[in-house]
Amino acid sequence: MKRLLKAAEENHNVLKIFYINQAGQVTERFIRVLKCDESSLIAYCYWRKKIRRFAVANILAVEKNHDSA
Repeated sequence: MKRLLKAAEENHNVLKIFYINQAGQVTERFIRVLKCDESSLIAYCYWRKKIRRFAVANILAVEKNHDSA
C-alpha cells in the first residue's frame, strides 16, 4: 500500500481510499496525494474539496482510480 501511495505522489494519480475516521466511520474518498511519509499523507480530497491530512494507519484499502487516466 505504501508503495502505491508513494507512486501516486510522484505520478499525480488520483486514488480511491477507504478510510476510517476517529469516530469509527468508514468513508470512501477520492484523493490526489501531495506528500506522503511513513505515518501520514497530505492529499487533496475531492469529497471535501480541500487539502486534508490522512493517517496511513487509518487507510483500510487503496486502489488506483482508473477514471482519472
